[in-house]
Amino acid sequence: MAKRNVSNLLGLAVLSLLTERPMHPYEMSAVMRQRDLSSAIKLNQSSLYSVIEALQREGWIVPVETQREGRYPERTIYTTTEAGRAEFADWLRSLIQ
Repeated sequence: MAKRNVSNLLGLAVLSLLTERPMHPYEMSAVMRQRDLSSAIKLNQSSLYSVIEALQREGWIVPVETQREGRYPERTIYTTTEAGRAEFADWLRSLIQ
């Protein structure tokens, strides 16, 4: 198996969340905190955005739309690609073998 360019658990968590449904980074962060993933995964906004950029470079996630609600800044919604879903499944398999 080739070396995974994005190999941290935050990347795996982002792929996992985006296989559930498209979301924006702020929502991803909120869901991770709600599920108490932040106790196992280093979670801060800068590392989240870095991982999102890396996953996008790999072609595993893509932006699907930009939303703006009230006075909040624009939020880009991301979803996984077919390659991203395949990578997610492969990544999980590699962890449980």
